Amino acid sequence: SPMRLLCSATRRERFFGLVLDTLVLLPVAIASYLVSRHHSHVVPVVRHGRVFRRREFDAVPVWQAIAVAIPSMAYVTLMIGLGGRTLGQRARHLRVVRASDGGAPGVGAAAIRWAVAGVPALVIRMLPASNAVRILGGLWGAIVLAWMLWDKRRQGLHDHAAGLLVIAD
Repeated sequence: SPMRLLCSATRRERFFGLVLDTLVLLPVAIASYLVSRHHSHVVPVVRHGRVFRRREFDAVPVWQAIAVAIPSMAYVTLMIGLGGRTLGQRARHLRVVRASDGGAPGVGAAAIRWAVAGVPALVIRMLPASNAVRILGGLWGAIVLAWMLWDKRRQGLHDHAAGLLVIAD
């Protein structure tokens, strides 16, 4: 069967592909930070008789959160959906395919793959939250990706949800 010829990408190659894609999306990350920082305030916290300052983040307006998320969503969804790989995956010789038959993923499956990690992060940005809640929200992204550490086909939760597999090309 053609599926036997597919070799799941190594965790190392996937990691370095993600690092490269993070660099591609760095301007979006910086914009996201600046938007978040604009919607925050510093509160004094007293612990053991000492006063500390802690930054609390207010809810980011929906339009701003979505405006920051659109470039990331478009990059990942269109690159994988139409071309089977992002720039980082291309540099690491990786390709995203349907896990069922090795075919092209398509935009729908690529959108599901992005949404599994991206939508929770987007929702958290729109809620007023302390740093602790933001950190807990960030853990979801870590869990989505870390899933590949113990998965036999090295699929993250986002890959499973979309029925996709990242292979060495």
